[in-house]
Amino acid sequence: MSDDKQDEIIEHRKYVRIPRRYIVHCSPFTAKDLLSPGRDNITEGLLKNISCGGVLFESRVQYNVGILLRIELALPGWEKFKTEFFKEGSTPLSDPLTVLAHVVRLEVLEGGMFDIGACFAAIDEGDKWTLFKYIQRYAR
Repeated sequence: MSDDKQDEIIEHRKYVRIPRRYIVHCSPFTAKDLLSPGRDNITEGLLKNISCGGVLFESRVQYNVGILLRIELALPGWEKFKTEFFKEGSTPLSDPLTVLAHVVRLEVLEGGMFDIGACFAAIDEGDKWTLFKYIQRYAR
């Protein structure tokens, strides 16, 4: 095998990831959250990257692998990729992207911080399409 072949890195990821540094709000999601509109234990983290399949974010809270999280993420400019029915005089929605995601990776960092990798388990179809277009625009 040539040196060029040995130096190649094979990418096995299903989705393109883009680096971003935005605030993430998350909380564990349980069956009781379906019945009550209030949310408990909301924490703030820092997004590191995002794809159509999930996110990687830094957190002071340790979320163990397997936990289901509700994640809210405001992606500046993402609303311009939304496909909405035309309404005269309206502005594009600037609601955060809200998803349910399973924690699939936990890495301990220095200073009591954690890298949390989460795979989307539930996402609105319109938001998924908007996220896809957003990522395609900024992937380079």
